[in-house]
Amino acid sequence: MVVTVFDNWGIRSCEDIGHMVFNLISAGIFGKTDQDSIEDFKAVYDFQDAFAKPYAPKRKSKSRKVLPAPKLYDGRSPRVALIFCDCI
Repeated sequence: MVVTVFDNWGIRSCEDIGHMVFNLISAGIFGKTDQDSIEDFKAVYDFQDAFAKPYAPKRKSKSRKVLPAPKLYDGRSPRVALIFCDCI
């Protein structure tokens, strides 16, 4: 869900977070050291890899078993009659 929310807010990468942080630094709300840089936020991780893929349902690797088509009554094999009744 975080990917959807971030996308709605226009946040699509770690660099976008970095821009928010450095805007807060420029506003005097956050502080920084001489070693801090916007470059610290570039290509840190992919949002899909971090926030979506670990929580996605696992796909089954086995293929489904295909059942044979039912045989039609050929007149020679015995018929099976199903009787439905209301039991008291």
